[in-house]
Parts: sequence; C-alpha cells; structure tokens
Amino acid sequence: MPRLLPLLYLLLLSQASLSQQAATTGKSEVPETCPVTTQYQASPFIPPKPYPQKAFAGAFWFGTDKLWAAIPVDGAWRGLGHYTPNDPTFRQKLFWWRQGYDWHTEPQPRLKVTGRRLDADADPLMVDRATNVSSEPGGMLVGINFPTVGCWEITGHYGDDALTFVVWITSGEASCDPPATRLPASNPAYADSMELAATLNHRGVRVQCVLLAKMENMFEGQIGAAFFRTDVGDFEAFFLPKSESWDGLEIVEQHRAGEYGYQFRGAPKYFGYWEGRRTYFVKHRNELLNSLDKQTAAKLNDALQNN
Repeated sequence: MPRLLPLLYLLLLSQASLSQQAATTGKSEVPETCPVTTQYQASPFIPPKPYPQKAFAGAFWFGTDKLWAAIPVDGAWRGLGHYTPNDPTFRQKLFWWRQGYDWHTEPQPRLKVTGRRLDADADPLMVDRATNVSSEPGGMLVGINFPTVGCWEITGHYGDDALTFVVWITSGEASCDPPATRLPASNPAYADSMELAATLNHRGVRVQCVLLAKMENMFEGQIGAAFFRTDVGDFEAFFLPKSESWDGLEIVEQHRAGEYGYQFRGAPKYFGYWEGRRTYFVKHRNELLNSLDKQTAAKLNDALQNN
C-alpha cells in the first residue's frame, strides 16, 4: 500500500512596446525584441571529460568550464505550468555544472541564481537554494519560479564566476509541448511510466502527457524518471527495477528559516543533501512519486491504494 511522505524536491527598448509585442505574439513565437540566447547565436561549448558531451533533448550546453548550464536550443521554455493548483508562478528546474565541483565535499553548492524580466516590470525571479546532483560527475540544481511569463534574464554566480543568458517564457495550453520533451519509447523508464499512466487513468486521474525528467540517476539502482502532467497537478516519478521497492528509504526532514532540508538513509542509497521547498512523496512498489502540492500527492495516493 502506498504511503504519503513529506519531502522536497527535491529543475531561463521600451518596456511598453515590448509588453505590447509580447501580448500579440503567438505562444510558439519568440519576439525579435527579446534577445534570447540560442544554440546558433552562442559560441559552441563542449564540457571537459568526463562530463556528458551532449545536453538533454531540446537543450544545449552554454557557458565555460567555470560555469555552464543546459538551456533551450531556441531560447524558449514553452508552456510552463503552475507546479501546484494554487501557485500563480511558473516552475522550471535548471541544472548547472562547474569543472571540479564535488558534491561529496560540497553537498550544498555555493551557487546563487538571480533573474529579472526585461520586457516589463515584474517581481524578481524566485529561486530555491541550490542543491547537488549526486551522479558522477556531480552537478548542481536549482528550482526557479517565474512570477510572470515574458522575456527573462537569468544569471548564475559561483564565487567570482558568472554566467548570464536570456530565455522567453510562455504558459498555457502548450504545457505538453514541444514534442522533443515527450518521454521516448527508448527511455529506460518508458515501460514503467506507461504502466503507471494507465493505472492512474483507470483510477480517475487523467494523465495529459509524460515528459522527460532530469532527475534520472539520483539514487543508487534507479533505472530512470519521468515527469507527469495530470488533471490533478504535476508530479515526478522515480523508478527502481520491478523486483525492488522504496520501502527501505528513510527520509529525515529538517525545517529552518522557512526552508526544508532532507537527508536520505537506508536503501536505495543517496549520498547528497537537498534543501528547498517542501514536497510530498508517495511510495508505491518500485515507484516514488513526488509533488509540491499536498492535495495532488493525496489524490495520487488515493488512486494507487490497494493497487
């Protein structure tokens, strides 16, 4: 039987004329007045070995060996949704790397990320405290929330090194686009993801699409992950082999200064430490589901009861 657990989770002229153009531009269009950073405008960067030479599907490496990130090929994050039903902001996760960064010795990265909207007045970008990605070689991860859609400049700081890029943000019905973000049949987690989607659809939770997730190798023995958009909210799922389960994983939560920190004990092993917003997890056999919304997690838990 699944159990509900709290966790974190613990993912880029004239203001009047720009705002007017943004309002009249199609959701899939990037206005010329938004100076987005694209693969074809930037100098090619290939990370040093042993870091992956190719970025995620639909993204490219941008930066230098001092600091680089995976950003969208055409400079746009389209169809961002509200991570929880009552959240007015638009959520994205952003990965960063730095040659020589070691998550063993620096589990809480000294990475700071800021952002500002270029085409209109808006509140600053909201950014979770950076956490580590405990794969080898290790990376860094921040969750970011855009107060509005539009043209955004994002800057990462690590010590004296900085990296800045510009992205175009949209929301709305294109939340399952572009097609390149769909989970392909070749993905190791595809079969488990489709089985989970079928189960949820059968039990009244309508799965709108299953997308690629970037948290594919967070735990020892994890075979993959997927991001689900549903009519009850978004969630991510981590998968172990069918013969294994998450029952042996103990999650230790700490709460201080308005943020949550988490340590993981038992099996499967995870040697890092996460800090940021509170998240709710559901354990179900070889699946670990998580959402930032308590009600979403509760509905998923109910749908999987006795399954």
